Amino acid sequence: MSEGTKTCVACAEEIQAAAKLCRYCGTQQDDQRYAGGESQQTEVHPEEVDDEALIIVDRRAVNPESGKIQLPEAKSDVGSEAKPPFKLGCFGWSSIAIVVIVLLSLIPGWQQAAEDRREEAAAEAERAAADAFVDSAELQCATTLSEWRGGSATSYPSSTFSARNGVVTIKGRNSADWVCQYEYVSLEDRNLELIQITWDSGSGDLVEVLTPNSQGSTTEKRIEISTDCAAAFQAAAAIPLGQDNNAEVYATTSACQTVDEWWMAVKKYPNAFGADRYPDEDLWIYLVTACGGAEDSAVCRDAETQGIFD
Repeated sequence: MSEGTKTCVACAEEIQAAAKLCRYCGTQQDDQRYAGGESQQTEVHPEEVDDEALIIVDRRAVNPESGKIQLPEAKSDVGSEAKPPFKLGCFGWSSIAIVVIVLLSLIPGWQQAAEDRREEAAAEAERAAADAFVDSAELQCATTLSEWRGGSATSYPSSTFSARNGVVTIKGRNSADWVCQYEYVSLEDRNLELIQITWDSGSGDLVEVLTPNSQGSTTEKRIEISTDCAAAFQAAAAIPLGQDNNAEVYATTSACQTVDEWWMAVKKYPNAFGADRYPDEDLWIYLVTACGGAEDSAVCRDAETQGIFD
């Protein structure tokens, strides 16, 4: 042992005199277990142990061949720097905020688009229902006309169609003017109830009417409208709606001779009273109006005879 060195109190290896920790076995040199100053190292001889055995002394491995403590190699952290935790940073958070804002701004557009699609689907369904309703009414009208006047249903194409106030009115022309009128409840309910079908030959003096009867079938009525009756109604219908035509209406009750003729002329010249439809149950209402200024006329006397005012 050279000057300036000493022996480790545990493993007896030569270490620096000022060393406080053995560089071989790692023992603290002031450890009280070795207070005697001499090494307590137990010498281990290879012949006393198995070839691969290890004797644990002070929790350290002893190599049986050399009898010296074999320290595990210390792991070095050099070159294995710890990775810093992931951080979004200002740019990352800003990007997320922008994405969120864009998505939120798109939500109202998506909702409106969905609402538009629902409204469009509802409108399309309504249009389909209306088309089916029109087709059903026109077919019923054409079928009834073909049964009444002859020919096929396809020979009675309609020229105008209207459905309001619970009444369907279909007009057309096929060697004569004709009008079909039906009552209806709704567009979905295609159970149309016949009001009447009128057939006007165009001569101005004859109108044929087909109406339902109490037996569930139809009744045909032929009514002639005289030239004087037609002229009186034409004069009443020529007055613009909203203007007083009472005098002209009163004159119709004298120009026509019977209630049937007068009532058919009312339907043929609807602008005389300005109504959309003239159901037979409302006949007495219009007669009261017309006879209010012409009680002694032919039509009003016929109405009195028939008991319409009773």
